[in-house]
Amino acid sequence: MRDTAIARQRQLTAAAVALVAILVLILGIYYYRTSSAKDAQKLQYQGYKTLEGMYDASALEESERARKALELFQKSYETRKAPATMIYIAESHTVLGEYEQALAALDRVTKEFPGDYLFAPMANFKKASIYLKTGEKEKALEAFNGLTSAGVSVPFGDLALMESARLLEGMGRTDEAMQKYEIIANRYPESMYYQVALEKTGRGVAGAGGIRTMGEESSEGSPESSEIPPIPGTEGAPLTPGPGGPEEAR
Repeated sequence: MRDTAIARQRQLTAAAVALVAILVLILGIYYYRTSSAKDAQKLQYQGYKTLEGMYDASALEESERARKALELFQKSYETRKAPATMIYIAESHTVLGEYEQALAALDRVTKEFPGDYLFAPMANFKKASIYLKTGEKEKALEAFNGLTSAGVSVPFGDLALMESARLLEGMGRTDEAMQKYEIIANRYPESMYYQVALEKTGRGVAGAGGIRTMGEESSEGSPESSEIPPIPGTEGAPLTPGPGGPEEAR
């Protein structure tokens, strides 16, 4: 009986040790993920501040800021993969005029995070913006179409359709442009371009002044920005907030 009790005790002790080991492993994985996420977020926010010329980076030239920011974003991505960080990597390359590297980074977003509701469409839009910078209109249209071809409303979809329509009009492809306006009218009733689409398709009247495409001169003579509009609620802020807010991330 005594031997049986000792054997039983050893089994319970072994089971307890195994349970503790499992708990330590789980806690270790949790801590690593939490810690790496915080480190990656901090690096990303430092990169954002550098790219935007905030605080200590304000005295640097734009190209120097972009180069330093790129290094920080790359370290952040190595620490923890996130689509927002890869978007920033692409943006840094774009500022540096390194369009091939920027496009490659944006391709990684759509391939590595295809189901991301926000950043995958954003990557396609930014690809189109780069192609417009380089004068590659057909590739720009292809990127815009990649954003809107799913048949559902997506972030930046109405803007991509509007830019496609105006681009097609400029290329003399009126029938294709009308198809884009039809999609806006049918799919995006809450869009700021909805009334313009109604006017173009003969269903209504747009507001005074109509709409301008990317890079077109306004009535005051200043060119419109070719960059994607800020995400609602994030104007003047990074795509993901700094750890503990801006004060802690400095």
